[in-house]
Amino acid sequence: MYAIGDLADLPEADMAGFAMQHAEMVAKNISAQLRGEQPVEVYRPLGHPMILLPLGIRGGVGQLPSPDGPFAAPTAMVSESEGVDLFTGRFLGRFGPNAARAKAPVRGPGPSRGDGGVSRSGARPRSRSRR
Repeated sequence: MYAIGDLADLPEADMAGFAMQHAEMVAKNISAQLRGEQPVEVYRPLGHPMILLPLGIRGGVGQLPSPDGPFAAPTAMVSESEGVDLFTGRFLGRFGPNAARAKAPVRGPGPSRGDGGVSRSGARPRSRSRR
């Protein structure tokens, strides 16, 4: 059984960048298992938080790991690597240019939550009646 992203019990922040690293490692292990091989990839969290935050196409801030500890990423580095397309390029290649237009499947007759009318506790919502 594998867990990635927010489900993984790891000593790191729940961030999309880390979840993508988890997914790559899990994909390699599943591929190995499908080939009849033993999974060998092991995820090791970084010792320091990592984040790149683009602020428009020419700005941004960030913190990246290095052998000497974390360092503040220069604005030019963040804008060149992440701000140019505001993260959309990495998903365009994976899902295609029409992915946003695909309709989500309908999950049942529930309220607008799309969960079949069942709350997180498993209880169905009470209907409101006028008196």
